[in-house]
Amino acid sequence: MAKLYFKIGADYDKVIRLRDEIKKLENQLKSFGTSTPNAEIKRTEERLASSRQEFTRLATEAAKAGAEMKDGLKKKIDSVTKSSDELSAEIIKQRAIIRETKEDVRMLSEQYSKMGKFDPKATSTLNQLNRAKAALNEQKYALGELQGQQASNRLELRQLTR
Repeated sequence: MAKLYFKIGADYDKVIRLRDEIKKLENQLKSFGTSTPNAEIKRTEERLASSRQEFTRLATEAAKAGAEMKDGLKKKIDSVTKSSDELSAEIIKQRAIIRETKEDVRMLSEQYSKMGKFDPKATSTLNQLNRAKAALNEQKYALGELQGQQASNRLELRQLTR
């Protein structure tokens, strides 16, 4: 985007220079008297016409570039907004999975605490509990990743809207 900005800035400088040149040539034409040779008047009129044509061309290009930038920015904002919405939906799903996994951990913890050390199902329940805790930690990590991505999207969106 910086290249586009600098190109537009350079074109804008040309537009300003041409506008000033057009004013200068118009004033020069107005100041010509009856004693001014026709060849000089004609040269000045040709330069004025050429400057006006170049001015129109550059102004049109600048308007097109501005419209392209606006459209590109709008598309980028729409894309980032859509991505942020999708991340929000994923975060909601992830939180539901975490709630379910927490409930599983709670139930397995209760079951294990009610069992005696020598209960034959205690080892199996402990293994299930440890797997559920590991799954919970993975789900929390995944949630953190999603929230980080969403935070990045929000910052990008904020920058784009500025």
